[in-house]
Amino acid sequence: MLRLWLDCMLSRDVAVALRTHGHDVVACQEEPPDKWHLSDEAQLERAAEERRVVVTYNVADFVHLDRQWTAAGRTHAGMLLVHSKSISVGDKRMQINALHHFLASSKEMATFQQQVLFLKKS
Repeated sequence: MLRLWLDCMLSRDVAVALRTHGHDVVACQEEPPDKWHLSDEAQLERAAEERRVVVTYNVADFVHLDRQWTAAGRTHAGMLLVHSKSISVGDKRMQINALHHFLASSKEMATFQQQVLFLKKS
């Protein structure tokens, strides 16, 4: 079962809704407010430590981090990138539906390590 880390651009409401469907999801916004401004790298490190796939709208920075980590021989649990033209940043319902569909269709995946994919609308 894949586990997700929603970066600070995604609402805690999305994590709560996904957990009601039985998914293991944690959101940056569920952390104390002083942690909401973690750097992208700090979020990736946290997610990697917890073996969670990072979900983010911050495509350019996380693609860059993936390249840096790969070059340095570091591993992460995966990245699920969201393009705002595909799923609006404020559209929680579409985020929930797309992530639920992704997780439900990925139940057989033991790992998503080092993979970087775009989340699609469901």
